[in-house]
Amino acid sequence: MAQRPQAALFRQGHRTLAEALMRPRWPAASLLEASRELHADDLRDFREAFLAELRVQAMAVGNLEAELALREGQRVVEQLQPTLTTNQIPDLTPLRIEGELPPLRPVTSREESLVLRYLQGADRSLESQARLAVLGQVIDTPFYQRLRTEQQLGYVVSAGYSPMLDAPGLSLLVQSPDTDSDTLQAHIDAFLDTFEARLMQMEDAELTPYRQAVHDNLLQRDTSLPGLTNRLWRALSFGDTAFNRRERLAERLLGVGADDLRQAWLTLREGAVLNVTFDPGDAPSDVAALTQHLAPLPEADD
Repeated sequence: MAQRPQAALFRQGHRTLAEALMRPRWPAASLLEASRELHADDLRDFREAFLAELRVQAMAVGNLEAELALREGQRVVEQLQPTLTTNQIPDLTPLRIEGELPPLRPVTSREESLVLRYLQGADRSLESQARLAVLGQVIDTPFYQRLRTEQQLGYVVSAGYSPMLDAPGLSLLVQSPDTDSDTLQAHIDAFLDTFEARLMQMEDAELTPYRQAVHDNLLQRDTSLPGLTNRLWRALSFGDTAFNRRERLAERLLGVGADDLRQAWLTLREGAVLNVTFDPGDAPSDVAALTQHLAPLPEADD
């Protein structure tokens, strides 16, 4: 599991990032500490309290007629007797990176180094999501080529689009067994400067394969019923009850031009950045305390 101290370091880094920028969410260290004090009576008490206050959200997927689906849903409601309204359930909300946050360090027992740099989009609009999704496709291969293939800095190297729900962002990650995080940071800085120079010279025609790759991946046909179900549940988490958000996003993708990417890139470079770093011996950060002042990233009308 990703929250265990011995889990892969890059997974711990991504988990720490989510702990910092998503609410409500509880840090792994707090959950692990609380679990050590749980007894069977605690679980029985929690079961009673949990069942006493419920809200049911159900979805039928597969070869079911609407009448049967509604009837089965009604049976669930009658059995569980939910009492909470939608407004009483807190929504998962992505937060805006603000101010000079210190590097956040994960809870881990791994003897390796890590840098996970996160560049956040300006808002949660479809336009911002489309631009950063294409930008993530453009930056992926050259980042890996430079830091992994040429410089051999680590054995886990990746860059790309990394949204928090509908909050767009780019993540740049390097995990290394023998290069410290300060050195990794310097190499990432140098790469970003050269990538920016390349981006400033890019023409619209060069973007065609990148746009098409993101577009095709987004609209990829579900190959299993569980895969379809998971996608539809994710759509509901965005409030997409019409289940057409990915089609609308795919349409926006095809209109992204080189000037759009340059504008998005400059906004990213000028904005606040969140770094998750680790070197052997580092003490874990109190993520909740360091990020408690962060406010939600604004939505936008599309």
